[in-house]
Amino acid sequence: MTDPRWRDRDFRRYGGRGPSPAGTGNPYNPFGRTVAVNRLLTEYSSQTQWVDSEWLRWAVALHGDWNRWSWELSALRSDEQATAALNNALVAAMRASANPDPSQALNPFSSGPIGDARLSESLRLPPDVDEFSSGGQQFSGFVQGPIWTLPGGPITAVLGGEWRSEMMRASNEFAGSFDRDRDMVSGFAQLRVPSSATSCARHCPVCGRLTVTAGTRLDDYSEFGRVLRSQMGLIWKPHRDFSVRVSGGSSFRPPSLYELYLPRISTVAAVTDPARGELAAVTLTMGGNRELEPVTARSLTAGVVFSPDSAWNWNISADWWRIDMKNRVDSLSPQLMLANEALFQDRIVRDPPTEAGRAGVLRSIDSSRINIGGVKTAGVDLGIKADFLTELGRFTPELQATWFDRFESTDVPGQAPVDRVDLASELGSILDWRAVLSLRWKRGAFGAAMFARYIPSYDDAIAGVRTGRTIEAQTLFDLQGALDFGLLYAGESRLQGLKLWAGAVNMFDEQPSFADIGAAGGFDSSQGELKQRSYYIRLEKEF
Repeated sequence: MTDPRWRDRDFRRYGGRGPSPAGTGNPYNPFGRTVAVNRLLTEYSSQTQWVDSEWLRWAVALHGDWNRWSWELSALRSDEQATAALNNALVAAMRASANPDPSQALNPFSSGPIGDARLSESLRLPPDVDEFSSGGQQFSGFVQGPIWTLPGGPITAVLGGEWRSEMMRASNEFAGSFDRDRDMVSGFAQLRVPSSATSCARHCPVCGRLTVTAGTRLDDYSEFGRVLRSQMGLIWKPHRDFSVRVSGGSSFRPPSLYELYLPRISTVAAVTDPARGELAAVTLTMGGNRELEPVTARSLTAGVVFSPDSAWNWNISADWWRIDMKNRVDSLSPQLMLANEALFQDRIVRDPPTEAGRAGVLRSIDSSRINIGGVKTAGVDLGIKADFLTELGRFTPELQATWFDRFESTDVPGQAPVDRVDLASELGSILDWRAVLSLRWKRGAFGAAMFARYIPSYDDAIAGVRTGRTIEAQTLFDLQGALDFGLLYAGESRLQGLKLWAGAVNMFDEQPSFADIGAAGGFDSSQGELKQRSYYIRLEKEF
């Protein structure tokens, strides 16, 4: 099917290997202008991919007491090996659709073969095999205990340290390989001081329920040097059923080895060129970026907790939070970069302008990872929970909800922040609110739980521009059952800690709503998945 009036997003609704631009240079193009072509390439077998992976993780911990102090030592080790193979992948099909040489050009406008056998076979890639491995180990320990006793309680301290090492390796015959590792040594300390350390606490019972916590952490990274972080918290309990809590701190995240050293891969992709008003086949480069800088953030949280002493064991909490993140790492979509081309001139390559002053033909786009400004977000977390016992067993209903007051992100360096609340985005859609309602039941060795996940409707968009469509709201239901063999057969010591879990996710088999933001996938992958209903069984043994 061909029609120059169609846009790229319209082709995403149809099958095949996606739309390809066929320019005026294609000797078989009867339209005299660049058009988008979408057809099934029946000359090729179906593209297949398989992944074989092994993951092993173990952890061990020791606890102990020494006088009034307690201590803990722990070790963690993780290893993963994976191999992925891709068969019947095509290369340069879009280039061939624009080739002016009849012997090298594809003919998508005919109902017959799209090209001769030799040309078709030249576009097929040999099997592509990727090998990946990662691993890491971590050793940590701390001691905690009182360092001074006050009338209102002891001043307690926590002192500890941590060593972590991680590595990552990847190999691909065409894209290259990398083998990198990272070491980190940390020390941390925390102090908890009750308010009776102040003189007013002796005369004011309310002040005596004020507790201040302060902590600091020093990390020494093999790649980024030393980083000092801190946090502070305050808990005020004016009544036994009611408390107020406030906390704030700073955080630091170095780019992962994957983000830094992932091999750069180039492929041919179809994009809409706004400067020329046409579809273009460009060389798109993706992968890591060794020039990335660490991500930093500051956060502030303030909330209240109401937990009355009643038969229902109510616990109601509300927390307001604010996060200011800088230097976040992301991979921008080619369309977003083209919409702001002046800011990405070092990543977009064109031919020289024409004599008429028209922009040159688009050749390549570098979409590898980049530090792109930051995020300022704020919202409220609400939790309502009860826990009560009846003749039928113990029931625990719970509601968890999050409301976003704002989510302002700088997706393009140098530009004003954009409010992304209630707007679909290639970088992940931020909904104004969402909620999970759950009901758990337990009686003896048996247990069950049901979850209802509500996703509200929100505006569809392409490259940050609303399309006028609304992505429909959805409510997904999950069900889970559990059996504790240790409780069922109390006399069998070998069965202690043995539990069986079985359940269904998306039990009514709801499929995600169509979304322009999903490109060829046709749905918003940040809010849904094509897997739909799935079942699982898990056997767990505690030693």
